[in-house]
Amino acid sequence: MEEIKVSVIVPIYEVERYIERCARSLFEQTMLSDIEFIFVDDCTPDRSVEILRETLKEYPQRYSQVTILGHSANKGLGATRKTGVRAARGEFIIHCDSDDWVEPDMYRLMYDEAKRTDSDIVVCNYINEYQDNSETVIQDFNPVKRNQLIDLLEWRLHCMVWMRMFRRSFYVKFGLDTPNVNHGEDYPVSFLAHALSSTVSYLHVPLYHYNRTNQGAITARTSERDYDDAIESWNYLRTFIYSQPVDKEIRTVLNRRLSVVRNKMLRHKEIYDIKRWRNLWPDLKLKDCINFRSKILEILVRLRLHFILRIFLKDDISYRKSL
Repeated sequence: MEEIKVSVIVPIYEVERYIERCARSLFEQTMLSDIEFIFVDDCTPDRSVEILRETLKEYPQRYSQVTILGHSANKGLGATRKTGVRAARGEFIIHCDSDDWVEPDMYRLMYDEAKRTDSDIVVCNYINEYQDNSETVIQDFNPVKRNQLIDLLEWRLHCMVWMRMFRRSFYVKFGLDTPNVNHGEDYPVSFLAHALSSTVSYLHVPLYHYNRTNQGAITARTSERDYDDAIESWNYLRTFIYSQPVDKEIRTVLNRRLSVVRNKMLRHKEIYDIKRWRNLWPDLKLKDCINFRSKILEILVRLRLHFILRIFLKDDISYRKSL
């Protein structure tokens, strides 16, 4: 049986405008052999899979490297990625979102770096792609594991899984147990990976193109369901951190991040809910707020000064839930 070095896992759902560009960037990789592409159709209602098959016809040399799987019902992004991981045979795995695209030598460079350094994880940089311009994102990578964990929580090191290549035998020990959610699924996966890894290496070059023009993308939404997903992911991550030996700085940074997540429901009418705010992570303190404005909002909620709170909110909140 042919040895597979890299498995690329691509979830498919409502990406008919973007899937061709993504697929071409994968099939034109300079890694010509020892790679497989696993596309997982999460019951997409559009022509995404049909367009993928039509595009593949132009790359007959890739036929044997492509697997297209399908769910019988829509399961969401987290579960779809796990379906791909379970089917993967590669020594290393990496995720790619189907509305994005990658540089031609991305997977060859990352695999070579993983082998050179015997790493569990290789991290690269990426490019934000907007309608009329691009923005290269270069992260300040710290080789010390504890600093990586702090940087992940502080967003100095970004959490997206598609900028990480993982050793598969390492990934399956924890990556299949994380929440099956659509929003915020990257954070627990990447944090646990860095926390449990033996070696993490870093490529300074930007290799991934992150499409910021897709308004239907999960990251572009603020809905109650997406917020519920994010809460589930943060609760999972919080449980993991509190199961580890006490590190006061990491817990302090975590609480600051949780405060940001909690206060989001004071700023967006789609998820506005003061009662829920009071019940979510009640152990958080005023000192956990990241800035003065957040402290003011929190004080107003604690004192039940809802009329004044309304003045400070960015959105014209519809008070659809009781105060």
